This record gives sequence, C-alpha cells and structure tokens, in this order.
Amino acid sequence: MKRFFSVAVVLLLFRIAAFGQQETFATKFGTVSAMDFALKPNSEYKNASAVVMDDLGKSQFFLDEKGPTIIFRRRTKIKIFTDAGKSFATVKIPFIISDRIKEWVYDVEAISFNHEGGQIVKTKLKTKNVILKKLSGTRFLTEFTIPNVKKGSVIEYRYALRTNSLYRLPAWNFQWTIPVMYSEYTVHMPPFYRYSCVLQGSKKLDFKKTYVDKSIPKTYEGQGYYEYVYDLAMT
Repeated sequence: MKRFFSVAVVLLLFRIAAFGQQETFATKFGTVSAMDFALKPNSEYKNASAVVMDDLGKSQFFLDEKGPTIIFRRRTKIKIFTDAGKSFATVKIPFIISDRIKEWVYDVEAISFNHEGGQIVKTKLKTKNVILKKLSGTRFLTEFTIPNVKKGSVIEYRYALRTNSLYRLPAWNFQWTIPVMYSEYTVHMPPFYRYSCVLQGSKKLDFKKTYVDKSIPKTYEGQGYYEYVYDLAMT
C-alpha cells in the first residue's frame, strides 16, 4: 500500500551568489587544498564573515523486520574569514525522543585546518566534547564546537541522524545567513512511499534529477524493489 506524506525543503529568503569556486565532495573527508586557503570573499559579498564551500545531505530509507527507518547524513565544509565567522564552528543538531518518535545523532566527526608556517595543521574534535543536551520534553540537542578555529581556518564536519518518523523526512536549507557556494540534497526511498517536495524562497534549483536506481536491487518482506532517487542542488 502506498502512503502519501509531504516534506518541506526550506530555502531561506537570502539571495546569495556563488563564489566562483565550486568544490564538490569528490575529495575525501578530512582533506583540504591550496585553493581552500586561498579563497576570499568576492566583491559582492566582501563583508561575509564566512562562506559555506560545500553542504551535502543524504536521506535514505532502510527496511527490516523492525520496520522502516530513515538515516540522514550531512557533510559540510566552511571557510572562516573573520572572528565573527568563528561562530559557525559551533554546530547544533536537534532531534526528538518520545513514545512515538525515536531519533539519535551519531558518527559525529569534525576537523579544523590552519595554514601555519608553510604546513597544514589539522585539529580533530574529541568525542568527549560532543555534548548531549535536553531542551524540554521530547526535544534534545547534540552540540559541539570545532577546536582551534581562527580567521583563515577551513572547518569540516559530518554526522548521521537516525529516525523512525516517516512523517518527518529531514528538510534541507540550501541557503544560510552566509553565502553558500554549493548545496546538494539527495533522497533515496522505496516505491512504497511518496513525498511532495515544496521549495520555498526566491531562488530556483540549479539542478534537479529524479531516477530509479537499478544498480542495487532490494527486497522487503519478500517483495523486490528499486529505490527512487531525488537529487536537488543549488549553487
């Protein structure tokens, strides 16, 4: 039986241009280049405190005997320009734990990169500095601050969130309060569920592709299927 839900993909009302250097996730997590450190604000956004170089999200359904769950993964790389931009080194990830909804944040990794004395200095976030907070009732927060961040730093982090709430397919903000060079959100889902994608804001997507992934056949309760893939991107 097919079920119909809706999901909002939220776009803030900031019309922010790309910075001219588009970095994708072709490189492995935890690597930087000379171009990353050379990146500076362009003339239109010369007062930007930081820039999101890459922001990539992926939601994928997993079906087993315990029922369906969604795993959302995110990977983000940011260049810090000013002292004010250091605030983006603090990351807050909200989630819910209730009688009906079970969510959890895990696989948290974060690194700062600094160019010092002709060498790249890499500082990793320690697991003990990933803090779990209870906000109120069923609302919780995973929070961490990437260490050794200063003007000129490049920071990168990634994490995963697991949820059993099919009504809360993780939404995506393509734009932040600072410029974003490249943002992409991909959703892999079985054909048993359908969602409506609602794009809010003044800027249109630069890339949108929907297809059936026949490379890996899957089975659930004896029924074979292929995943539908929705790939959305903005520069």
